[in-house]
Amino acid sequence: MDTISHIPEIESMKIINRKECRKLILQAQGFCEEFPAGQAGIMSVINRLGYVQIDTINIIQRAHLHVLWSRLPDFKEEDLQALLVRQQLFEYWTHAAAILPITVFPHTLHRKNNFSWKDSDLTSEKFLELTRKVYERVVQEGETETIHFQDGGQEKNGVWFWKPSKTALETLFHQGKLMVKKRRSFRRVYDLTERVYPASAVLKIPEPEETAFYQIRQALQANGIMTFKEISNYLCFAPDSTLLTSLQQMEKKGEIIKAQVEGEEYYLFNRIEPEKDYKNKVFIISPFDNLTINRQRLENIFALRYRLECYVPAAKRKLGYFMLPLLYQDEFIGMLDAKAERKTKRLIILKFIKLRNYDNELKKLLEESIAEFALFNGCPEVVWI
Repeated sequence: MDTISHIPEIESMKIINRKECRKLILQAQGFCEEFPAGQAGIMSVINRLGYVQIDTINIIQRAHLHVLWSRLPDFKEEDLQALLVRQQLFEYWTHAAAILPITVFPHTLHRKNNFSWKDSDLTSEKFLELTRKVYERVVQEGETETIHFQDGGQEKNGVWFWKPSKTALETLFHQGKLMVKKRRSFRRVYDLTERVYPASAVLKIPEPEETAFYQIRQALQANGIMTFKEISNYLCFAPDSTLLTSLQQMEKKGEIIKAQVEGEEYYLFNRIEPEKDYKNKVFIISPFDNLTINRQRLENIFALRYRLECYVPAAKRKLGYFMLPLLYQDEFIGMLDAKAERKTKRLIILKFIKLRNYDNELKKLLEESIAEFALFNGCPEVVWI
């Protein structure tokens, strides 16, 4: 990364326009940067972003793979798996299921120690007994997954319907007693945390302020400029009260400053990186990308009104099942709904929406990006319908 220099003049900056804001965001997100190849590049991207989100939808390559590929053209899944096996990365939860650098592990301990499911009773004697039995089974038998438990029936837990043993396993995972050792056919394989990550046994819980400072710095490093609410929701490790106090301390010391974007208050570092040029490329972005996951931010800063409609009944969809935003420089120029037909090795373009006029150069860049995206999905043929 280029050397970061302290710019005293930035302290007087009070107003940033949306175009300047977009540059700060996209540069922080890594879209203007050339990362190293292979495993070093994967670590660089995840360290920069703080996490990459995991999602079950696989109509195209899964979200965590897509996010990495967007920034690493030579990305290979086996490099990611090697890093997980070597425990340089691990799975836990931010605002959703995610892969994080192992160095972050201590900052997850506050959440683990205070974990509870919303709208769920984890304190009933019946559930506590089930959880004890599930835990003891893992102690005795080692790695396990949900299919190893034969209890019938499903209960609603949040937006999911899980059988009781699945809820118990997930509770133990969120409490930090179990970790994800690996995935088998994308199913989580759990084991005791001390067996998966032996170093966890000697880790100390950071002071709450330490975790708050980490969350603030990581959120701003990954996003360039953020509101308080956006910082709070980025990693979800520290409570708002501690975050607010820590922000005030950092502002007083001059590490961060406040600025206004369209009349709203934002935070950013009191420093700037040497400005990098935008790449002459169209990026096909995952709906779960760190850039796009905050839909309101996307609308406020990039003027893109985007909604993911895969959970909406087909008759009520206005865009498409899994629309992928298309980014060119600092503008979203369109969206496409794609499906990887793996048996025939064809990438099917189900729908395409243009959000601006395309000249011949932009058309060519889009065609090149779609061809690369098709190969990333294991589909050398692209079919428009």
